[in-house]
This record gives sequence, C-alpha cells and structure tokens, in this order.
Amino acid sequence: MESMPPKALSAIHPQGVFHEWNQQVNRHKNQKKTQPSDKIIQLGDGDRLWLVVYPSGKKVWRVKWKSDYRQAQFTIGHYPGISLKQARMERDRITGLLDQGIDPNVQKKAEKTFARKQLEKNARTFRVVALEWHKKEPRCKRKIPVG
Repeated sequence: MESMPPKALSAIHPQGVFHEWNQQVNRHKNQKKTQPSDKIIQLGDGDRLWLVVYPSGKKVWRVKWKSDYRQAQFTIGHYPGISLKQARMERDRITGLLDQGIDPNVQKKAEKTFARKQLEKNARTFRVVALEWHKKEPRCKRKIPVG
C-alpha cells in the first residue's frame, strides 16, 4: 500500500472495490444506460455483487467469491427481470450460506433435483401409467427395467 500514490488510495472504497464502479451500479438509470461493447463489462456493487454486461446486450447479476483459492460465482438472474434491491437481498442470502460453509451452487442443484424427483413422483406420466399397466396385465411375462 505504501507504493500506491495518494490519488489511488482515495479512489478505493472502504469495502475494497473502486468507488466509481459502486456509484455506477447504485444508480438505477446507469444500469439501463449501460450499453454493450465489444468486451464484457463488470460493474461492482460491493460485497461480492456484480452486474455483468455481455457484448450481446444481456445483463446478468452475479455473486462472486473465493473458494479454496479459486474464484467461484453464483448467477442470480437477468437484469431488468431482477432489480438491484432483489439482487442485494439474494446476495445477502447467498452470503449467509457461504458463512455457514454451504456452497450455493451445490444447494441450488440439490433443490432442483429434489423438486424434479417430487414432480416425477406425483406426476401421471406415460412411464408411470405404462409401468402400472405392465404390473396388472397377466399376459406380460417380460420384465421392464424400473430405473
């Protein structure tokens, strides 16, 4: 830090991100005005929340952190479908999970798997109906794999 010029020190926000980036994301009008360029633009809100603007024009909220000396990320959703306020609330939830030692990506995958299994369990799909018929039909002697 001693080698940094005084101007550079004054530009650093107390949370560790550059203050000008924080100002860009905090103003709702700047999120709308941010135009895509030929490179990916990342605007930091502070405390791990980023708005990533792709060259195609797509804007995505992400939470980034370091895990085992590697950068990890969790995609919250697309802007403007998710507002800055909603993104901050989701970031706080994710930060809480990280503080508990839970990887939010692993938890999201487990929740999706559980929901899919519950849906399959309760759904009357062709597979379920066919297996029920096969069990009841006395003429069927061939076994069908269940898995």
